[in-house]
Amino acid sequence: MPERIFKYHTTAELVPAVRELGRSLASGSGPTNALKNSHTGFLKETGAVSQAQVKNYYLNGRYEIWLRGQGVDGNAADENCAKLEATNPYLEKVMTVRTVHGGWCGNGVSP
Repeated sequence: MPERIFKYHTTAELVPAVRELGRSLASGSGPTNALKNSHTGFLKETGAVSQAQVKNYYLNGRYEIWLRGQGVDGNAADENCAKLEATNPYLEKVMTVRTVHGGWCGNGVSP
Protein backbone atom coordinates (compact mmCIF):
# COMPACT_ATOMS: atom_id res chain seq x y z
CA MET A 1 0.00 0.00 0.00
CA PRO A 2 1.42 3.42 -0.95
CA GLU A 3 2.24 6.04 1.64
CA ARG A 4 -0.72 8.33 2.32
CA ILE A 5 1.05 11.67 2.51
CA PHE A 6 -2.14 13.59 1.67
CA LYS A 7 -4.31 11.89 4.31
CA TYR A 8 -4.75 14.97 6.48
CA HIS A 9 -5.57 17.37 3.64
CA THR A 10 -9.18 18.25 3.02
CA THR A 11 -10.60 17.33 -0.35
CA ALA A 12 -10.84 21.03 -1.22
CA GLU A 13 -7.08 21.34 -0.63
CA LEU A 14 -6.16 17.99 -2.15
CA VAL A 15 -7.61 18.33 -5.65
CA PRO A 16 -5.88 21.65 -6.54
CA ALA A 17 -2.60 20.37 -5.06
CA VAL A 18 -2.71 17.23 -7.20
CA ARG A 19 -3.66 19.32 -10.23
CA GLU A 20 -0.60 21.52 -9.63
CA LEU A 21 1.62 18.43 -9.29
CA GLY A 22 0.28 17.21 -12.63
CA ARG A 23 1.10 20.56 -14.24
CA SER A 24 4.64 20.53 -12.89
CA LEU A 25 5.09 16.94 -14.07
CA ALA A 26 3.91 17.87 -17.56
CA SER A 27 6.15 20.96 -17.70
CA GLY A 28 9.36 18.95 -17.57
CA SER A 29 10.97 20.81 -14.69
CA GLY A 30 10.54 21.38 -10.99
CA PRO A 31 9.26 24.57 -9.37
CA THR A 32 11.04 27.72 -10.44
CA ASN A 33 12.94 29.36 -7.58
CA ALA A 34 14.68 32.17 -9.45
CA LEU A 35 15.45 33.58 -12.88
CA LYS A 36 18.90 35.11 -13.27
CA ASN A 37 20.15 37.16 -16.18
CA SER A 38 23.49 35.91 -17.47
CA HIS A 39 25.59 36.67 -20.53
CA THR A 40 24.00 33.72 -22.38
CA GLY A 41 20.41 34.60 -21.48
CA PHE A 42 18.21 33.78 -18.53
CA LEU A 43 19.28 31.03 -16.14
CA LYS A 44 16.36 29.22 -14.56
CA GLU A 45 16.98 27.77 -11.08
CA THR A 46 14.55 25.02 -10.17
CA GLY A 47 13.83 23.33 -6.88
CA ALA A 48 15.70 20.30 -5.63
CA VAL A 49 12.91 17.92 -6.61
CA SER A 50 13.48 15.29 -9.28
CA GLN A 51 10.89 14.29 -11.86
CA ALA A 52 10.67 10.84 -10.24
CA GLN A 53 9.79 12.43 -6.88
CA VAL A 54 7.15 14.64 -8.49
CA LYS A 55 5.68 11.57 -10.22
CA ASN A 56 5.55 9.69 -6.90
CA TYR A 57 3.83 12.63 -5.17
CA TYR A 58 1.38 12.89 -8.06
CA LEU A 59 0.52 9.18 -7.90
CA ASN A 60 0.16 9.40 -4.10
CA GLY A 61 -2.27 12.30 -4.53
CA ARG A 62 -4.27 10.47 -7.18
CA TYR A 63 -4.34 7.39 -4.93
CA GLU A 64 -5.70 9.48 -2.03
CA ILE A 65 -8.42 10.88 -4.31
CA TRP A 66 -9.30 7.33 -5.42
CA LEU A 67 -9.47 6.15 -1.79
CA ARG A 68 -11.80 8.97 -0.85
CA GLY A 69 -13.99 8.07 -3.82
CA GLN A 70 -14.23 4.52 -2.44
CA GLY A 71 -14.85 5.61 1.14
CA VAL A 72 -11.96 5.26 3.57
CA ASP A 73 -11.31 5.63 7.31
CA GLY A 74 -14.98 5.17 8.17
CA ASN A 75 -16.11 8.05 5.94
CA ALA A 76 -18.70 7.77 3.20
CA ALA A 77 -17.57 7.75 -0.41
CA ASP A 78 -17.06 11.22 -1.92
CA GLU A 79 -18.80 11.27 -5.29
CA ASN A 80 -16.60 14.07 -6.68
CA CYS A 81 -13.47 12.02 -5.93
CA ALA A 82 -15.11 8.95 -7.45
CA LYS A 83 -15.69 10.91 -10.67
CA LEU A 84 -12.08 12.12 -10.76
CA GLU A 85 -10.45 8.73 -10.17
CA ALA A 86 -12.59 5.77 -11.16
CA THR A 87 -9.78 3.20 -10.85
CA ASN A 88 -6.68 2.77 -8.71
CA PRO A 89 -3.91 4.80 -10.40
CA TYR A 90 -1.26 2.35 -9.19
CA LEU A 91 -2.83 -0.34 -11.37
CA GLU A 92 -2.16 1.64 -14.55
CA LYS A 93 0.64 0.05 -16.50
CA VAL A 94 3.04 1.76 -18.85
CA MET A 95 4.33 -0.66 -21.41
CA THR A 96 7.58 -0.15 -23.27
CA VAL A 97 8.99 -2.31 -25.99
CA ARG A 98 12.73 -2.55 -26.49
CA THR A 99 14.48 -4.45 -29.21
CA VAL A 100 17.16 -6.97 -28.40
CA HIS A 101 19.39 -6.11 -31.31
CA GLY A 102 18.88 -2.33 -31.57
CA GLY A 103 19.70 -0.65 -34.84
CA TRP A 104 17.16 -0.72 -37.63
CA CYS A 105 13.56 -1.59 -36.89
CA GLY A 106 13.03 -3.32 -40.23
CA ASN A 107 10.65 -0.71 -41.59
CA GLY A 108 13.37 1.62 -42.85
CA VAL A 109 13.17 3.94 -39.85
CA SER A 110 16.01 4.09 -37.36
CA PRO A 111 15.08 4.19 -33.66
